[in-house]
Amino acid sequence: MSQGWMIRLAQPDDLTAVEEIEADSFVKGVRESRATFAERMAVFPEGFLLAVEADTHQLAGYITTEIWPEHIKPTQESLRTDHSIAKLHDSNGTTLYISSIAISPNFRGLGLGEKLLRWIIENTRNNYSLERAILVVCEDWENARRLYKRCGFKEVGKLEKVYAVDERELKPGILMEFVF
Repeated sequence: MSQGWMIRLAQPDDLTAVEEIEADSFVKGVRESRATFAERMAVFPEGFLLAVEADTHQLAGYITTEIWPEHIKPTQESLRTDHSIAKLHDSNGTTLYISSIAISPNFRGLGLGEKLLRWIIENTRNNYSLERAILVVCEDWENARRLYKRCGFKEVGKLEKVYAVDERELKPGILMEFVF
């Protein structure tokens, strides 16, 4: 396995590999659909990045984002899996919403999640008039919460019944924020 990584924009040809990582990373009730990924790519291509192994060009992970205007608030509806980016995204907005991030199990533990997160924050900070970045993470996903804290995010709220991690119950989501 290479230690060299590239960050690049997602392309339509990447959707199958993105779906495979999504299926390996999330239970059915939390997964995004192919149509949602395609819409994100079409509406905000600069916000859909991939981590790719430099030697083999194998897709190792992805991050998807959107920019929200100030009046859009993080609610269960706006944060819903498979929500339409076209209804919320506004390149003149002030909030970067990190809608999804996942790393293939074969590439976990190499710092790629942190690399993608820092890359998107730095590049959107330089190219858009953002005030903050937000994300929501399942309360039970401790590794993800630690990653976000390492990258400067702080826990700022809790939303009940956000994550359908099993068929019996919806788990709370922790709202996290990074101030630019």
